Amino acid sequence: MIKDIKIKNFRCFRDTEFKEFRQVNLIGGKNNSGKTAFLEAIFLNTSPKTRSIELLRRFRQIDSSFIKEMPERAWSNFFLNNDNRKAEIEITTDSQDNYTLKITCNESVEDFIKILSDDEEENKFEEEDIKLRELLSNRESTKSSLNLNYSINGKQDITATLIAHNEGVIGKDTNAADVKDIFFIPSSLKMSSQSLAEEFDKADLNGLGERVLEAFQIIDSDISEVKTISVGKPSIYLKTKQNDFLPIGLFGDAINKVSYFILKMINNRNSILLIDEIENSLHPAFQLRLLDGLKKIQEQVGMQIILTTHSREVYKYVEPESIRSLNEF
Repeated sequence: MIKDIKIKNFRCFRDTEFKEFRQVNLIGGKNNSGKTAFLEAIFLNTSPKTRSIELLRRFRQIDSSFIKEMPERAWSNFFLNNDNRKAEIEITTDSQDNYTLKITCNESVEDFIKILSDDEEENKFEEEDIKLRELLSNRESTKSSLNLNYSINGKQDITATLIAHNEGVIGKDTNAADVKDIFFIPSSLKMSSQSLAEEFDKADLNGLGERVLEAFQIIDSDISEVKTISVGKPSIYLKTKQNDFLPIGLFGDAINKVSYFILKMINNRNSILLIDEIENSLHPAFQLRLLDGLKKIQEQVGMQIILTTHSREVYKYVEPESIRSLNEF
């Protein structure tokens, strides 16, 4: 479990420290106050990989054509005041161990080529790397390199590099396994019916189908049965006291969104879940019921949850003794 976090030169954070996180944490603040950036910092520190950088770019809806047109500015938005020339991002979390991620940006591709060379020496050279070498041979097209250096208790463990050039972005990880399982659910995320069905089938195959039903009933007591049906594309179907089985899409955006939270929690015990702007598309009364529901599910699965909100109703509702409230933004 994350206990403390320090953030330097990342997004809007110059030098900020947050302490005493608990199992469930609510982050309150106005629009554009840094709530999303705060979750991104935790996400990168816990999953320091090129894929994580790419996911955050996608969540921020940064179009690939922008990078192709201005690759020299591909990484600037990660840095304080959009200045990646001299600054070094540093994100440190304290749990059982001390995890530190340092991120730098430059125009050199030497680190990237070294990673490819090391792979070749260890017989891990892949056909995909041949294309990377060809792209890097044209140094004029390469405009900026983002380097991730990760250490645990002061000992470097993971290194990753991404290169932006006028054909897009390429990246390479070295020993880049997740330190912990972490899941980031952005405010704009919309899951397909098929993805939700796959999550439910995963839970059901592991003997957790009843637990999924119990979780749904915390949110809506009228739900009496949950299952997947493949008529066309697979989808979750819910049965209520008033109706026979209906596809989850007919129950509205709220149930669709909440079902993803529930399934992620049940399928990933003892991990970390980040949810940005939990109140989005939810009626105020449903928001409060959801908070109670997530707290009860969390007690069963042992997951650490960090939520953000700009809803005064949600923030006023939270009881400090049950959910950790932070409002340092």
